[in-house]
Amino acid sequence: MKDSNDERARDRDADRTTLARLGPLPQYVGYRLRQAQISVFTELIDRFAALDLRPAHFGTLLVIQANPGLSQADVCAALEFHPANFAPMIALLERRGLIERHQRMSDRRSNSLRLSAAGEALLREAIALQVQHEAEIAERLGPGGKEALVA
Repeated sequence: MKDSNDERARDRDADRTTLARLGPLPQYVGYRLRQAQISVFTELIDRFAALDLRPAHFGTLLVIQANPGLSQADVCAALEFHPANFAPMIALLERRGLIERHQRMSDRRSNSLRLSAAGEALLREAIALQVQHEAEIAERLGPGGKEALVA
């Protein structure tokens, strides 16, 4: 039953797409960047599914790895997350055993973050997937395309 519901939803969404005119929207850089971001993230989400990892988790683990002992507030600020969204994610990563929170001696109201051994291992796997994904994107962008986009 679920498959037929999913199929009907896809058909309904396809009908909406063909019925709606986008006007000048496809000519706007912001719209095209957002569409590209959605495409890239969708692919990355699919790759990370086996690791039960989201792009936001991946970025957070990378920042913690690069800055062991950084405060939770500083990691949140570096990634430009809203604190109300960041705290539950940190709690999730901690419950999964990927990070460790330690009370800071200088400010007992603040936690420092470090990757656990499991977090390091998972991050190595995720980086391998990201490297492969990045190579495929660079190939689609063509010679010099990635460098131009990053610049």
